[in-house]
Amino acid sequence: AGAFKEKIRLLQEESGQTLVESKENAFELTGLEHYHTSITRFNGMVFPKPGKHFIEILLDNELVISYPVILTKLPPS
Repeated sequence: AGAFKEKIRLLQEESGQTLVESKENAFELTGLEHYHTSITRFNGMVFPKPGKHFIEILLDNELVISYPVILTKLPPS
């Protein structure tokens, strides 16, 4: 329980570069049985190239979890 500040960012593995980052979102949990759902849209996001990327979730500027996202380029159809 408590007040938190959440930020979501997308990183490119190869360079470690942050490609895009959400604004900080403050929220409060009033008990251990409560949860928070966040939907973040990165409109117009263009990935520079295929490869491994990571979606990182930060609470109070500390990394909580990192999800790998692997992008592949499809051959022309």
